[in-house]
Amino acid sequence: MERFRALLALLGSPQLQFASVLVAGTKGKGSTAAFAHACLQAGGLRVGRYTSPHLLNWRERTLLVDRFILPGEVTQLVGVLRPAVERLPPSLGVPMTFEIGTALSLLAFARGGVEAAVLEVGVGGRFDVTNVVEPIASAITPVSLDHEGVLGTGLGEIAWHKAGVLRGGRTTVLGPQPDEASATIALEAVRTGALIERVGRDWCWSMNADGITTVRGPDGKRRVSARLPLLGRHQRDNAATAVGLGAAALAALGKAHADPAALAVALDRVEWPGRLQRVIQTPPVWIDGAHNGASALALAQALDDEETDDYTLVIGLTEGKDPVAILRPLLPRATRVLVVRAQHDRAAAADEILRACQALAPGVPVEQGGRVGDALDQAVAIGDAVVATGSLFVAGEALDWARGRAPD
Repeated sequence: MERFRALLALLGSPQLQFASVLVAGTKGKGSTAAFAHACLQAGGLRVGRYTSPHLLNWRERTLLVDRFILPGEVTQLVGVLRPAVERLPPSLGVPMTFEIGTALSLLAFARGGVEAAVLEVGVGGRFDVTNVVEPIASAITPVSLDHEGVLGTGLGEIAWHKAGVLRGGRTTVLGPQPDEASATIALEAVRTGALIERVGRDWCWSMNADGITTVRGPDGKRRVSARLPLLGRHQRDNAATAVGLGAAALAALGKAHADPAALAVALDRVEWPGRLQRVIQTPPVWIDGAHNGASALALAQALDDEETDDYTLVIGLTEGKDPVAILRPLLPRATRVLVVRAQHDRAAAADEILRACQALAPGVPVEQGGRVGDALDQAVAIGDAVVATGSLFVAGEALDWARGRAPD
């Protein structure tokens, strides 16, 4: 982080020119950031959003109020970044790609006149470069096992990294957490003097028979009722987290809570592609970026809620992911599995995934499906429902495939 701080100093400390909120956690960070962006805009602010990774285009990572950064703006900012990078002391080394991208987004926000920015943490939190900002509020979405090689092999270790976004006297909203992670974050809150609000205790949601989700705050008052566009019960948790985060951020800025009607409109309009997204109606084709065991379980539960079973599973993973943990909740309803490899240098080879499928569900036909688009063509021809998942790389290629098809 020393190198990144030095780089920002050479750029004029753009992170000090707007308020920031941080979203850490293992799963649901991007969705929560999208909801939080909407909440702050409903509060009357000009808001930027920084998320990663992207699905189809690198520019998706930087949202300026209501549009992605333009190619010309990227070119201009690279021209500002390059001389700053060249002026860094050699002893600090060369910045990583993620550092350059983060610095570019912060510059874009400062020059674009945003009043607040929602920043999704990359990996962990405590030592992630996004954590150089001083957030006015933060959130930690559900913690689960992921990036164990960097963050540690236990939930407590991983949660300790996530809890690096806590700040004394500032509010952090926690999504539902496993006990071990919750206990670690609570200890860090005591140590730092951070204020903790929890989904399920302080921020609660309910959904009526018409699919309208209502979120209530710590005082029990209704903050919003909206027909959330993102599917799955876990997205209700993410929305409640974001509503709490938005309220804490607005309060820190001395502003009133967002008007419930304006907040409902903003949440209704949230788009976050590739997350339990139905891209074809007949046969139903679902795309989701589930990339670890916990997110695969959430996907399986959401598919149950949508009454989707007997599906062809199109799956590809990223190197280092546990195929057994991801496949276990998804295989019981799968009638066939097509193992794919996304066109990305971090995509996992098919062999380990094939072996895991055969060990977990020896009666389910499994074969290599080649590229994502080819496998989806094959799966759709079978006629059953289709679920494409395993990584955001797979989700992105599946989304690109769907956009290239004629409307059904």
